[in-house]
Amino acid sequence: LLCQLGPGSLDETFDGDGVATLDIAGTDRANAVALQSDGKIVVAGTTTAGNNDFAVARFNANGSLDTSFGSGGKVTTDIGSSSFDEAAAVIVQPDGKIVVAGTSVNNFAVVRYNSNGTLDTSFGKKGKVTTDFSNGAADRGRALAIQSDGKLVVAGRSSTVSLSTGGLFAVARYTTSGKLDTSFSGDGKVTTNVGSSSTSVDDGAGALIIQADGRIVAGGSADWHPDGNPDGTFALVRYNTNGSVDSSFGSGGQVITAIGAGSGIFELALQSNGKIIAAGYSGGTDNESNSAFALARYNVDGTLDTSFDTDGIVTTEIGAGGDRASGVGLQTDGKIVAAGDSHNGTNFDSALVRYNSDGSLDTSFDSDGIVTTAIGTGDDAFRGLVIQPDGQIVVAGESRQTNIDFTAARYCA
Repeated sequence: LLCQLGPGSLDETFDGDGVATLDIAGTDRANAVALQSDGKIVVAGTTTAGNNDFAVARFNANGSLDTSFGSGGKVTTDIGSSSFDEAAAVIVQPDGKIVVAGTSVNNFAVVRYNSNGTLDTSFGKKGKVTTDFSNGAADRGRALAIQSDGKLVVAGRSSTVSLSTGGLFAVARYTTSGKLDTSFSGDGKVTTNVGSSSTSVDDGAGALIIQADGRIVAGGSADWHPDGNPDGTFALVRYNTNGSVDSSFGSGGQVITAIGAGSGIFELALQSNGKIIAAGYSGGTDNESNSAFALARYNVDGTLDTSFDTDGIVTTEIGAGGDRASGVGLQTDGKIVAAGDSHNGTNFDSALVRYNSDGSLDTSFDSDGIVTTAIGTGDDAFRGLVIQPDGQIVVAGESRQTNIDFTAARYCA
């Protein structure tokens, strides 16, 4: 009997206990997860094998490694001669090819794989594309989406100097062959200063959705000071299909929402009615002990949706603090599932929270709407979430065993 322990329990048909871990080499961190049409699960992140390289693994629907993918179910890719490549996002194209986006040294990086895990040499340069926004300074690719015409959009952060100075929202669009799409902002790239005009503050996108009309919404944080002061805000920017900022959205194309002492968006989801769900943290910087899960829902025009917990904003304190939502998904019944991590007073546990469509906690989900799972012997975290067609919740992240390993888990809906 599937899921006999009820909603929020681990699905023990997945790798025997609901959780699969994978040690690739050294430190392995999974940041994103995607589903194939055949039910297989693709997980992407980084590994310290060799240098810090892109790492992609594929699991069968039952949680076992899919040995038809790459070498024994996993693939590592060195983008350049750098010591820093990190995959942050993954999608599966309708044709079954797998696209992974992230960072190589200080550039956006996109890699496309064939369905068997080999590099797709028809894409970019032997399957790889890198994009420099700021002449070798600090660019970070963090989110990925595919348009209905097959073009790829990547969002992240660009800084003209370094990671310790101010940054901008950065978005790039690529053709299906991996070239920068010059119909987007003239050269395929756009950067946006969000919120304060001060160069001492840091803006960056970490999430991305494409609306039904083709407009692009990037979400992240604005006005976060690199000196560590926890004063960032939820930030959204909407772009027209040609890369210009859509001035009909929010104020001049931007929406800024301050939640607590500081806040930021890690993931976005688009409801069927066009409303936007943003998930992240509030109450401090993203690793401060007083932070909480934070969700906001916006109407199509960028205003807060007051039917969502009366003011459009929900915060959820889970453990001793240090809570943050890194992934979010929508069920067909309108319920919202957020995944991330929570500090238990000693270390971090993986965490799931399910909300009703009005923003209230869904008490049918493990009795209080909240599930925490200690997977390894140290810190655990979920970084990505996707919901299967049957409603089961698939998450991916990291856990500390002997080393830090990839983690994939499935929960009952």
